[in-house]
Amino acid sequence: MVQLQIWILKKALDEKGIEVDKKKIDKADIDSLGSYEVTIKLYQQISAKLKVNVEAE
Repeated sequence: MVQLQIWILKKALDEKGIEVDKKKIDKADIDSLGSYEVTIKLYQQISAKLKVNVEAE
């Protein structure tokens, strides 16, 4: 079973030049390989959805 932790997602965003506070990333139930949608809260009523692909190394 794979569990994507928030800090791993934050690091991947940082590497792409996207700065996001890790507290703003909603915990997604990512527990296996595949495609997922993750929500990031930008402001009180504004959020963004990112598609995350989890692949084996």
